[in-house]
Amino acid sequence: MKQTIEAADHQKHKKREAIIAENTAQIAKWDAGEGLWSIEMGGLGPGYEQAIQVLIVEMVRDNVSMELADEPTEEDTKIKANGLLTDRQQKWEAFNANFTKATDKTVHRIDDKCGGFSGAQVGAAKNCAYRILRDGWDAAAKSAPEDRRIQISNYWPKAESW
Repeated sequence: MKQTIEAADHQKHKKREAIIAENTAQIAKWDAGEGLWSIEMGGLGPGYEQAIQVLIVEMVRDNVSMELADEPTEEDTKIKANGLLTDRQQKWEAFNANFTKATDKTVHRIDDKCGGFSGAQVGAAKNCAYRILRDGWDAAAKSAPEDRRIQISNYWPKAESW
């Protein structure tokens, strides 16, 4: 049994390393001005969407190696509804607090440069960034409905300060 657990942990670790490498490569493509596939999160026009996509990339950049927690199961959720927390639920809640703190740092770092984010933009970016950190960039983009898949890049018209 111990070998099975160790083998599963090893596989999980290898998968996590591969996701980190993929996400790091995608950030390098972004930095080089190349296109990436992403998920439309805003739907309110190109400027609004670009701000969300910039925030997603920067959240992934700042947290690419973040230790993730296993998501709670249905059983964990039922137990929580009765006022108790499983070990997995406790780890998930601690992760959520850390993720929120870390991504909020990213928001504050670039907020002024992007003209100020709305709460909806921040929430959408956190959702997508988490999916990318968990599943990898390509898998996250491919998981979206086809009509929400978009290409993004770090190259777009920027107005100079007056």
